[in-house]
Amino acid sequence: MRLPDDEDLAGTGPRSKEDRIILFIFCGLLGGLMAAEVLYDGSPQRLAIVFFLAFWVVLTVIHEGGHAIMAKMVGWDIDEIQLGFGRVVGEFQVGATPVRLRLFPIVGLVRITPTSLHFPRMKNMLVYAAGPGIELGLVALLTLVMGWDVMTTPTDAYTVILAQSFALAGLVGAGLNLIPFSPHPGAVTDGLGILLSPFLPLSHFETQMLTPALERGESLIEAGQFQAAIDFFDEGLAHYPHVAILRFGRAKAQIHLGEYSSALLEFQAYVHGLPDAQRAESQLKLDELRTYIEVVKSAP
Repeated sequence: MRLPDDEDLAGTGPRSKEDRIILFIFCGLLGGLMAAEVLYDGSPQRLAIVFFLAFWVVLTVIHEGGHAIMAKMVGWDIDEIQLGFGRVVGEFQVGATPVRLRLFPIVGLVRITPTSLHFPRMKNMLVYAAGPGIELGLVALLTLVMGWDVMTTPTDAYTVILAQSFALAGLVGAGLNLIPFSPHPGAVTDGLGILLSPFLPLSHFETQMLTPALERGESLIEAGQFQAAIDFFDEGLAHYPHVAILRFGRAKAQIHLGEYSSALLEFQAYVHGLPDAQRAESQLKLDELRTYIEVVKSAP
């Protein structure tokens, strides 16, 4: 799965002490039952589930690597790779790309920034498809080498059981990722990402491209340099007039200068001028802006 925000994945972990306890109990019971099953009957077939889970972790790394490799191939920047959910247990670099390893490495994400608006929808589709694609490609290659009959016939041979477990983990992982749905707000599976890519507005990719600049504008607001922030956002709007988040940042800076009505009316006029298909998301930002005004007004 490729997600747009690192906080999305971090938020999929257990959110309270009780959740964590339940998760650890569940994992302990599952591990205990697996161990008991293997000890009770140590035949090679019993080890298939252990191999399956081990290969699931390996294929998670390969899956996210597929997204990252394709992003590089189409010329987009890779901001970060995350493996797993829960708290961070390790960090390292692959080239210039930071990689975060979390407690349960069974899902992942790659944060990517487009570098141009040259065929962005097609490139986005390719990046989404690369994750499950590399898994299915490895399964197909393994089946070609081992033979269909060998891969589908029960056996006591450890080598074949390893190959079968790898193939099953790859098929299940790719299949789940290709189911088009949104597991939680702000996240989509690769299947849904592929289906949505041809219909994404250019403003979607413009917003992604401008993420570093948006962070710069926010830092100016946090530093109390409100007029400098307005000038900064105006410069961005001169090149990307349809990016709502630039207008939202400018409005926030205006609010801090006491220009409450101007900020609200200008953003409201922008939202009402949008096509119906693009208005819903910006309407949410308008509601957020109203709340922001009340927060600033009530601040000491």
